[in-house]
Amino acid sequence: MKTKVGLKEILKENILYICFAVFILAQSLVFAFIVPFGQVPDEMTHYQLIEEEWGKTGYYSEIVEVVWQQGGYDELPGNAEAKVDDASVDSISKVKFSKGYDFLEFRPHLNMIRHLPAAIGFYIGVALHLPILTCTHLAEIFATFFFVIMGILTLKTTPIKKEIFAFCMLIPECIQQCTSVNYDSVVIPTSIFLFAYILKLYYSDEKIKWKQMGFLALVSLVVLVTKAPYVLILLSIFIIPISRFELKIGKKFEAASFFRKFWFVFVILMIIVGVLGVYVLRRSPEVKTVVADILSFPSFVSLLYRTYSHWGYYHLQQMVGMFGWIDSVVTSQFLLLFFGMMTYLNVCMVEKVEKGLNFPRRLILFLIAIAIIIFIEIALQTWTYKYLEWDILAGVDTFRQYNTDLTEILGVQGRYWIPCLPLILVALSGTSERKNVKVYYGVQVVYYIIALYNVMTLLYTRYWMR
Repeated sequence: MKTKVGLKEILKENILYICFAVFILAQSLVFAFIVPFGQVPDEMTHYQLIEEEWGKTGYYSEIVEVVWQQGGYDELPGNAEAKVDDASVDSISKVKFSKGYDFLEFRPHLNMIRHLPAAIGFYIGVALHLPILTCTHLAEIFATFFFVIMGILTLKTTPIKKEIFAFCMLIPECIQQCTSVNYDSVVIPTSIFLFAYILKLYYSDEKIKWKQMGFLALVSLVVLVTKAPYVLILLSIFIIPISRFELKIGKKFEAASFFRKFWFVFVILMIIVGVLGVYVLRRSPEVKTVVADILSFPSFVSLLYRTYSHWGYYHLQQMVGMFGWIDSVVTSQFLLLFFGMMTYLNVCMVEKVEKGLNFPRRLILFLIAIAIIIFIEIALQTWTYKYLEWDILAGVDTFRQYNTDLTEILGVQGRYWIPCLPLILVALSGTSERKNVKVYYGVQVVYYIIALYNVMTLLYTRYWMR
C-alpha cells in the first residue's frame, strides 16, 4: 500500500534544490535588469557568433546600430562614471528587427551547441516580431533556464558534496556568465555536471556499460565543441576501478577486460598517435607553443610565475565577482567571506557514504584540474603572441625564445577556473561529520543573502545611481 507524501516532506527532501533555484533566479533577475545590455565581457561578439552559427545575417548589425549605439550602451564600457541613459533606452525599447525569422530555413550545425539556449530564446523573440531589446532579454532568460535545469540535475546527480557543487554554481561571477549570452552559459554548467556524473558512477555499485559511456560521450561532446580544454574533466573516469566496467562487444568480447590485460598496448598507441598528431600539425602556432613549452619547461614555469605574481589576486577577483566590463568588483571583505565559506563547506561532510576517495584518486582529480588550467594558459599564450603581432610562422626555436621574452600571458580571466573548482575542492575535501544540519544550512542561506545584497548594491551603484 502506497503512503501519501505530504507537502512538508517534499519540501524537506528538495530544500537544497529549491534554495538553489531561488537564489539563481533572484540573482539572474539582478543581472538581467540591473546590468545593462552588452556589459558582460564580449557579449556583443557572441551575438555575432550566434548569427554566424545559425546562418542568418542582418540581426547583429541592427543590434549594434539600434541597441548598442542609439541606446547609449556603447558609452558605458571603460567609463566608470557613465550611467544608463533612460531617455535613450526608452527611445529604442519598441524598435523591432527589419525582418523576422523563418524556422523552415533552419539548418542545424554542430557549433550551434555553444550558444544553444540563448540562441533559441533570441530567435523565438525574432520570430514573434518582438522588440530587439526584448529578444536580448529572452536570450538571457533561456540561458538562465538552462543553468537552473543543469544546476538541479548536477545536485541530484552528485552523491557527495552537494553544497560544494551548489556553492561553485552560485559564485556571483558564475551566475553573471551563465545567465547572459556567451560560451560560459553552456560550458560551465555542462562541465560541472560531467564531473558530478562521473562521481555518481564511482560511488555507485552498478556496472558501467555502453549506455553510461555513450551518455558521457554526449556530454563531453558539448564541452569539447564549446571550450575544448574542459573536456579533460572526462579523465576523472580513471578514478573508477576498471573492474566496474562491463563493455561487451558481441557475446564474447569484453573490452574492459581486454584493456586490463593489454593496457600497455593502449599506452603505446596513445603515444604514437600523439607524436603523429604533433608532426601533422607541426606548423600550427598552438602546437609549436606546446612543444616549445615542453622543451623549455623551466622558462615556461618562469613565465607562469611572472603571470600569476602580477595577476594572481586580480584573477581571484575575476573568479568571484568582477562584473560588467570588468569594472565592478566585489570588495576584499567579500573575498575573505567567500573563501571562508568555501573552506567551511569543504571540510564538512553531511552525506553518509560507504566508500571514500583515497589519496591516489584525489591526486588524479587535482592533477586534471591543474592540467586544464595549464592548457588554458598555453592557449592564451599563443593568443598573446598573435595579439602582440609576433611572428607565429617562426620555428620552434623562436617560440622557445618567446618564453623568455614574454613578460606575462595576457587574456586570462579568473572565471576560466570555475569549471575546475569542483575537482580541486573534492580532491582537497575533508570528512568532518556535520551533525547540526540546521546550523550548517542556515550559515549557507545567510551567506547567499549577503552575496545577493553585495551584488545588487554594487551593480545598482555602478550603472543606475546618479
